[in-house]
Amino acid sequence: MANLSWLFYKGYYIRFDRWLEIDSKDKGVKKVIAEFFEKQNEAFYAYTQRYNLTTPGKDREELKTTYPGLLFGSGYTHETGAAGELKIGLQLDYTTGQPVIPGSSVKGALRAVFPQFEKDDKQPWKIKDLDKETGISIEKALYVARLLSLPYEGNELYEKVHELELHIFEGLDVDKSREKGTAVYHSIYNRDIFHDAFPVKGGEGNKIFGPDSITPHTKGPLKEPVPLLFLKVLPKVTYAFNYQLNAPAWENTDAIKRKMLYKEILTTTGLGAKTNVGYGQFNA
Repeated sequence: MANLSWLFYKGYYIRFDRWLEIDSKDKGVKKVIAEFFEKQNEAFYAYTQRYNLTTPGKDREELKTTYPGLLFGSGYTHETGAAGELKIGLQLDYTTGQPVIPGSSVKGALRAVFPQFEKDDKQPWKIKDLDKETGISIEKALYVARLLSLPYEGNELYEKVHELELHIFEGLDVDKSREKGTAVYHSIYNRDIFHDAFPVKGGEGNKIFGPDSITPHTKGPLKEPVPLLFLKVLPKVTYAFNYQLNAPAWENTDAIKRKMLYKEILTTTGLGAKTNVGYGQFNA
């Protein structure tokens, strides 16, 4: 099979020659167009995971998608209005064609769980004004502290979570920064690196992709709904999350504990689009 990224965004339309009839109301024309795209769609539904990619991270965590699956890259354009066509974009790696989860998205999803307190302008390892922080930030800090069983309370706990966040995501060397009185950062080689996550095993029948649909609200209670078909990653597909956990230990939080923390966050919050209705959830 051709590279799936090319097939989805280019090859999918190459043999289609009825562009002037896409908006036709003729049921016969619509049927012919729908049948064309149904055949195109089958290439994705039939695809199985036949090989594992060599990934760069030395610290690897395998997690499985759960029902109803994973939808990533839905903001990309993939729609001409043709009947039977897969609507909504999908994140597919340009080189391998695999349904990739970018490392930047993994890092962003992990950091979103941290409080992101406003930093002091001159001493970023300190919180600028804890009294002005929202309840959401406080709850996030308490959540992270519970996951790591941090032995602190009150303002000290919030400060420690703030330090950990900067240590992980910005490479701030808290001890040296405090000693010198100005921000000091670890080398890029001494920070946690978040690589792209790729599927390494298919779900049932070793399949990766399957169809799903949404039915947008339309005007008028008696108007016939028009379901929009889209492609998703199926449940029970195993993804390898690849890290390079190079950051030195902070307090008692070493690479092993950080890896556990990342796993707990990803299996709780999920990734991608439509997580509020169950998509993008993982389990071990």
